Amino acid sequence: MKTKVKEILSQLTLEEKCELCAQKEGSFGRVERLGLKGNVPQDNPRNGEDYLRSGKPVEGDGKYHPVAFPSAAALGMSWDTDLAYETGVNFALECRANPELVSWLFRPGVNLKRHPLCGRNFEYLSEDPVVSGELAGSYIQGLQSQGVAATLKHYICNDQEFERMTTNSQLSERALREVHLRACLWERNCLTHSQITWWAYVWTGLIQN
Repeated sequence: MKTKVKEILSQLTLEEKCELCAQKEGSFGRVERLGLKGNVPQDNPRNGEDYLRSGKPVEGDGKYHPVAFPSAAALGMSWDTDLAYETGVNFALECRANPELVSWLFRPGVNLKRHPLCGRNFEYLSEDPVVSGELAGSYIQGLQSQGVAATLKHYICNDQEFERMTTNSQLSERALREVHLRACLWERNCLTHSQITWWAYVWTGLIQN
């Protein structure tokens, strides 16, 4: 593997190396000159209208129609890790069946539900960190068993959808450590590997300490 990577890197131009660090035409790491298809990320396997450039025609409408799975909130109410694993497997199969060959899902949602009016609560597994962590670990293992990568979201303290990029979630560091981060740490202990995008402060300042 290391030899293969070095071989590929030696063939890349400086511009192509820079492009590997950013999304290009819906994928990361695509270098058509060398036949590298790259990773295709999506929020979910369907997105037939929102992000995907092609679709599997069904009944003549020209759109891709995969299985409509229950929400993460519904899965969270099952408390069933086997079901979470099976759900992950089937999500991955839908990704592979998609014409875009989705290889990377922005899931599962382990942000804890702090308020019933949060607009993304349906995407989050639970208000309990242990339930969220256990189910997320099984779900990701299911995804990865079929070669699809996972990314936890929206990580922590995403408490409202309105202006969520600029709002300030106020809580004590103890609550942050003992409740909100617990789901992510619990999930991490359930896995051998997971692609996770960490906040620099949280990762270096809290988790590692």
